[in-house]
Amino acid sequence: MKTAAIYARYSPGKGREKSTTIEAQVSMCRDKALVDGATIIDDNHIYIDRGISGGNLERPNFKRMLENIKTGNFPDYLYIKDDKRLFRDELEAGDKVEWIWSQGVEIRYCLNNFEDPRQSTEAWFNQRMYHLFAELERRKKAEETYAHQQQNALAGFSNGGLPPYGYLRKEVEVKDELGNVKQKLTWELDSQTAPAVRQAFDAYFAGKGGKQIADDLTELGYLSRRGRPMDKSSVLTWFRVPFRFAGCMVYGHKNKHQGYRPREEWIIQPDCFPAIITMEEAEKAYKISVSKRGRKGQKVQYLLSGLLKCQVCGNNFQMDFDKRNPKQSFYRCGSRRRGTKLCTNSRYLNRDRLEDLVLEMVTEVILEKGHLEQYYQKCLEEYNRNQGVREEELKKLQNQLQKLNRRIETATEAIMTSRGLMDEFLPKIELDKEKIRKVNIEIETKNLASAPTGVDLDSFRGEMEQALRSDLQIQKTALSSLIQRIDVTQDGKVGVEFYINTRALGNTPYGI
Repeated sequence: MKTAAIYARYSPGKGREKSTTIEAQVSMCRDKALVDGATIIDDNHIYIDRGISGGNLERPNFKRMLENIKTGNFPDYLYIKDDKRLFRDELEAGDKVEWIWSQGVEIRYCLNNFEDPRQSTEAWFNQRMYHLFAELERRKKAEETYAHQQQNALAGFSNGGLPPYGYLRKEVEVKDELGNVKQKLTWELDSQTAPAVRQAFDAYFAGKGGKQIADDLTELGYLSRRGRPMDKSSVLTWFRVPFRFAGCMVYGHKNKHQGYRPREEWIIQPDCFPAIITMEEAEKAYKISVSKRGRKGQKVQYLLSGLLKCQVCGNNFQMDFDKRNPKQSFYRCGSRRRGTKLCTNSRYLNRDRLEDLVLEMVTEVILEKGHLEQYYQKCLEEYNRNQGVREEELKKLQNQLQKLNRRIETATEAIMTSRGLMDEFLPKIELDKEKIRKVNIEIETKNLASAPTGVDLDSFRGEMEQALRSDLQIQKTALSSLIQRIDVTQDGKVGVEFYINTRALGNTPYGI
């Protein structure tokens, strides 16, 4: 008797067809298993993820299912409604589907008839094309959703989520062009917490930091939305996007990885709800926040951080301190610092002596008169030797670009002639567009590789020497432009790998 498991999933959002409900999917899979003579052994092997996109691999029960497959604690068959239940990301789909089959688990589809993609090229191709269509569908839907949300934000309404601190959700009714009434979401002032926002901005303009502001608000009795003391990171986000507190609906300020987009890409729609601060104050707070983030992002505490590598394990050296004398600092292997079993390199490198040694090596090896001139001459000779090869490569790339453009034109004409060919050609057009983008990047890179001319080596040497005598930040920037890595061996040797194909060796100035 064959045993079976079921995986069911649906994406968040309204308007799904009835066959995508969890109950419908499980029922379809049970019927399919019954026809196959397979038995669902217990509910522990019915894996369900509700309201999670297939483009997201961080699905709790999906991850639990993969872990059970990996450990061998899994039935013979895995039943799913269709391939899109498992994946909507084309790159992940191809890899993971083959892996599931390789673990001795047969995937059975209710609406498709895909076989083991490892058995034949045709089986592999058919399923990968299906993955590609699913990916195209997902991307089109994402573009459509983003466009609708943009329009909603431009109309002054929220696309959901929690309101900013100091505000409450407020649902309003609006009429569209056809007179239909729709529910929209906006914000209204929260009389209990809005004063905290006003006080926070006043303190920020007075020069107080995020932690001090958070502590002051907590002391006054203000709490976070979860009833906890106010914290620095939450307060600082107020100043990162302050326009929300000036009555503006802000959208598009974050990308899909939750990083901030450039300011010019934000949608900032004014006068959408009551303001706590003025637009002038919002602009002022934003500029202060940008200047502080700039300094913080460029701040470097230790001159050689990120450059020192352990030659034993390959990890970075980190800073450590003498417990008896905190002012005495050392560089040591980060792996070794976490545990003696992780790396055998037990060297402690005195920070001051090592940094002085590296600066001395840079001066002697790179900035000594004649060395840069010799390297510059080698660069010219190398460029001249490779000029013919570059021209030939550029010619091939230009030909490839022309062929790709002709293919897209041909496919577009075919679609215009017969709309029935759209599903067949659209994925190919998307692939060719991606290839064109990559070819253009290659062409641009090769065109930028022009002959090095007009270089004033004396001026460069003078500027570099001045930078190495400047403050820590400028020193760090100068070293990072010259040094690729610094290797530290177990016997106390330091090897400096410069970007100009020169390697210098020296003994460590201090080690225990």
